[in-house]
Amino acid sequence: MTRFGESNRRDDDYDDGDGWATDSRPPRNPFLTALWVIGVALIVGGMWMVWQAIAAQNRGYSGISGEAPIELILQQLTWSLAPSMTSTGMLVLVGLVFERAIRWQRERRAAS
Repeated sequence: MTRFGESNRRDDDYDDGDGWATDSRPPRNPFLTALWVIGVALIVGGMWMVWQAIAAQNRGYSGISGEAPIELILQQLTWSLAPSMTSTGMLVLVGLVFERAIRWQRERRAAS
């Protein structure tokens, strides 16, 4: 923040009534923020599921009679979901980095 009349005041600063100029950056997009959180959660969740499946496999199963135990079913479900979750999370994060790079380049061109 700068005081009006100082040499570092920019044209895009505005006064909100208290005599101080504030930066006029646009607010953050809540959808992009949510995508960042979802991307990280998918990666962490996918890696956690892989870890759980490996741990369950190493414990082994004994005494299977007729019906498969719930741990075996959950392990198979985990093996099928974890790679997709991790890949989707990584794709979301890569897409968001590209979106930010494109927006930064546009802002830089507009400032020139």
